[in-house]
Amino acid sequence: MRLMRLITKRRSALVSMCALARSAQSVSPSETVILAGCPIVRMLVFLILVPFAQPAFAFIDSLRTILGGAPYHVIHSKYAAEGQGAMYRLSWLDNDRLLFVGQPIAEILARFEKKATAKRRNLRFYIWNTRTNDVQTYKEVGEWGRFCYNDLENWIRYSVPGKRNAVMEGKFGEEHEVQIDPAEHTPEGRAKREVFFHELTCREHPYSPINMGTDRWVFPLYLDHGILDVRGKRADDLRPIKLFSNDYKQAIELPLSRRAVDPRRIYFSKYKNAYVLYGSTAPPTFSNTVGTWPRGVNQPVYLLSPRGKLMPGVEMPWHERYREALGVYFTVRGLVYAGGREPDNKGFFLVEDGKVVRLLKAVGPRSIDAGGVSPDGCKVAAAISLDGANKSGGVKVIDLCRGGGR
Repeated sequence: MRLMRLITKRRSALVSMCALARSAQSVSPSETVILAGCPIVRMLVFLILVPFAQPAFAFIDSLRTILGGAPYHVIHSKYAAEGQGAMYRLSWLDNDRLLFVGQPIAEILARFEKKATAKRRNLRFYIWNTRTNDVQTYKEVGEWGRFCYNDLENWIRYSVPGKRNAVMEGKFGEEHEVQIDPAEHTPEGRAKREVFFHELTCREHPYSPINMGTDRWVFPLYLDHGILDVRGKRADDLRPIKLFSNDYKQAIELPLSRRAVDPRRIYFSKYKNAYVLYGSTAPPTFSNTVGTWPRGVNQPVYLLSPRGKLMPGVEMPWHERYREALGVYFTVRGLVYAGGREPDNKGFFLVEDGKVVRLLKAVGPRSIDAGGVSPDGCKVAAAISLDGANKSGGVKVIDLCRGGGR
């Protein structure tokens, strides 16, 4: 406690000493960066904590709070994701490279501030190497940045700027232009053809056969993993979810009601080698269907193996001002979720050993755009919205395998 009071009261003195030790550097780091990386502070912490291993972690957490640093290493791309991919997900090409559509933050702020140099939105595909912190432009996409990326099969589809009768699709890096009839690719056009476009696989799929007892608009999984009949007719639909083989000749009932899963949020976790299933409404024993999560009720998350086995899931602990998670990501440190409520409790949170730790803060309404975890479970990508009132947003990565971890 004495050391904590010393650091708090003598912060400026410590910063001066540490800055002097770093004076040979060409950059001017912030106070938090100076203190967090300072050998003087590290030595003080080491000398005090060695005899007290058990309370050490609690002290380190308090020290991070005092110094204003994040509990894990955070990398900032200096770009913002402005396009739209799958719901609340960012796309990892491998353990280091992240794919997104957006703009440099400087261009966006110039637009907000209505400077003379500001231009209309010009979105691009970017590949961010989070290991080297290098951002490369992949393609120009104009003002409309919607795309679909199937990360398990490395398949991508996106619009061709200035062309309504063509799309780009194929293996990422080998995609080619495909001519289409725009009228056939509207919701009405696809309904006439009895197909639908699926955001998970990024391909068209036929409706379920008639008289199968399923919803016509089913949820195909990847490859030969089967087809889920998961969509509910109402928010309180308690019918069990069914998993069909790709040819509909075999079916099993999962011990999970449709109410428990939001189909829009189903995705495949490479780290867990399983599909992640969770919902936006409380368990059936509670009356709410939308809005604030019931007080004291944990939110369950389920895992479905490629062979159809529903594996034991985990729960996100309820805490004050908790609201259902927008995105859920399995990592090497535990479950990470994006969520929270206004005005000061939004961001990305880690559930570790039953405790909830905020990894990254988000400010403002609708401030969380997307997230995603690398295949090895080490890095969590976070897209925080950028606007005139919130200039600290952008695409960032929290490295759970570097620094801060225990």
